[in-house]
Amino acid sequence: MTQLASDAMALSREEKRWLKWFGANGKLSLGWSCFLNRKAYKDIELTFEGVAHTRVKLLKQFTNNIWERLEQTAQTLPTIDQKYIEGTLKTVFQSLPEASEVSLIQTNGTIYYSTEPSRVGKIHEQTKAIKRAQNSPFLHGPYRDPVTLALGP
Repeated sequence: MTQLASDAMALSREEKRWLKWFGANGKLSLGWSCFLNRKAYKDIELTFEGVAHTRVKLLKQFTNNIWERLEQTAQTLPTIDQKYIEGTLKTVFQSLPEASEVSLIQTNGTIYYSTEPSRVGKIHEQTKAIKRAQNSPFLHGPYRDPVTLALGP
């Protein structure tokens, strides 16, 4: 019999214990299903691995597209008249429905511009994020903090 990657899952006792014995998704029902489908395990595992790899690829592609959009905007900002920066960033924000905020933050943490006007001039409290952003792009959030809750999903 072929060794499956799922056979190598190192589950703890607690992880093995949480599943109930009875019910549609209980140990007995799932055990019987596994027994009946034992010859299809390899195909099922390959299918799930393929789906997982595809999801990772799509998420990376999605993220890279956002970075490219923001990189293009960052390159144009120094050439734009100061009075048009706000409109440019609002346009970027509108093109990113997944974002709850687009902001420009100075290296000292002061929020120079934000699509949430009440945040302009305030200090961005997550100093580690500011330091990290100076080195390379990264995804920031979502967080369970008052600001994120106020901004919404």
